[in-house]
Amino acid sequence: QKLLGIASLSNTELDVMVKNKPKIPIITIHQAKGSEFDYVFMAGLQEKVFPSSISLKNDNLDEESRLFYVGITRAKKKLFLSSVVGENYHNPCRFIRAIPEGDIEKEEI
Repeated sequence: QKLLGIASLSNTELDVMVKNKPKIPIITIHQAKGSEFDYVFMAGLQEKVFPSSISLKNDNLDEESRLFYVGITRAKKKLFLSSVVGENYHNPCRFIRAIPEGDIEKEEI
């Protein structure tokens, strides 16, 4: 129940929470609109997750592309993008693959 309360915070409530208590907020990209953070981590950036399989099936990638842009432009200092790579996982997100190689520092674990 507490997690649902945090997930439903408005941007103003989120700003107050982050400033008053040094915590790491886990929020949706929708909630990040209009906010900036020193460090942003975007996880789960695999095809069929982001963009979603429904968006891919319906060939409706415009909104997903806009959301990705919102996410990557929230970081003031550093942005971390992650995807799972392996034989049982989907390909990395097409939006990551569209970023020029020179603009990405890759680290595979």
